Amino acid sequence: MKQKIQPKRTQTLRYFVVILVGLMADLSIAFVARQFLQLPLTISSAIGLLCAVGLNYSLFEYWVYSTKRFSIGRLVKTYAASLFTLGIRVLVILAISRIAASSPTVDFMILIAAVGVSFVMNFVLVQFIFQPSSSESQDKRQSPLH
Repeated sequence: MKQKIQPKRTQTLRYFVVILVGLMADLSIAFVARQFLQLPLTISSAIGLLCAVGLNYSLFEYWVYSTKRFSIGRLVKTYAASLFTLGIRVLVILAISRIAASSPTVDFMILIAAVGVSFVMNFVLVQFIFQPSSSESQDKRQSPLH
C-alpha cells in the first residue's frame, strides 16, 4: 500500500504545529507538576518532556508524515532520543538552579531555558529518527507530487 505523500509546505506547517503543541504540553505539564504537586523541578520537567514525547510521536507518525502505522522502532528511537534530551535538560536545570534562588517565577524561567536547550537538541535528533528509509525516499522521488 502506497502512502499519500504530503506536499512539502503542508508537511512543514504540520511539523511546526506539532512542535508548538508538544512544547505547550511539555511546559504546561511541567509547570503544573512543579507548582501544584510540589515536585522537584527536574522531576516535573522530566514528566512534561516524556508526556509531550508520546503526544509528538503520535502526531508525527499519523499526521505530519502520514505513515498511518505504528512503528515500535521509531517509538523506541524517539524515547531514546528524549532520554538524551532529558539528560541535557536536567543538567541545564541543575546548573542554573545553583546560581538562582527558587521562586515560582525563577523556576518557570529556568524551565523555559532548559526546555529551549533541549528543544534544539530534540529537533536535530527527530530529523534522523523520522528520516525516510532509502526505499521510502525512492518512492517519494518516483511520486509525481515531488
